[in-house]
Amino acid sequence: MHSDRLIRKNLPLFEDMPALSDEHVADLLQLLLGLVDAYENHYADSLQRWREQRYRELHEDFDERQLNLPDIQRIDDPF
Repeated sequence: MHSDRLIRKNLPLFEDMPALSDEHVADLLQLLLGLVDAYENHYADSLQRWREQRYRELHEDFDERQLNLPDIQRIDDPF
């Protein structure tokens, strides 16, 4: 698990993709969804650990960036 991931740019392969018919686009999408499902099922435990770690990292970072504001008593009387 890499915490310092590089920003991915478009791969040259995907810059000049050929035109496909609607049917072929749908077939390709089904294939990709099947690959994602198979990948998620095969690596379910690893993905769950990564997601939990990432969740903790995001929330720790968020907590550290919170401003420490003074306690302000609420005034219920209108002006």
